[in-house]
Amino acid sequence: MLSPFIERYLRVNGIPVRLLSEEEAEVHPPRSEDELVVERVRTVLVELDGGDEVLCAIPEDAEVDFDALCDLLGAEEAVICEEGRQLEVFPGCEFGAAPPFGGLWGLPLIVDADVELSDRVLVPAGRHDLYIEMRTTDLLYLEDPVVAEISAYPGEPWRHAMPVKWHPPGEIPTLRS
Repeated sequence: MLSPFIERYLRVNGIPVRLLSEEEAEVHPPRSEDELVVERVRTVLVELDGGDEVLCAIPEDAEVDFDALCDLLGAEEAVICEEGRQLEVFPGCEFGAAPPFGGLWGLPLIVDADVELSDRVLVPAGRHDLYIEMRTTDLLYLEDPVVAEISAYPGEPWRHAMPVKWHPPGEIPTLRS
């Protein structure tokens, strides 16, 4: 069962979703040209320069490119938040199973450009045995995130942050007001 906190956030915002068990989420046959592209996404809570926090939504099998993230946000250092902090920020969620809903958690969200290319996303539903399937466009509409290349795959050279979302010339996305 989905946490009432998460369920209410999706319902109030009118976002249609489908809940899948871990077994159902694993069953995605090879896709043909006419099938939807479904991306499994994981959420990573990152601390910048020892203060600000940002939520990153990246493909499940990728890693956060901290250099790209720092370049994008003008930060000197980025580190994954400790387990205790994550449990505090994501109440009612198991460690490592929070959905990428920055609006729910009061955090800015950065979505990796590879995630944006998919038709649908599978995101953790607060538990390791439950996933939320939703349209990628609904996630982007709901959260209005910055979309940039912030991940790399094992064995791949690290990418530099390349913002995909338009920003006025001379203006870079920032978390500071």
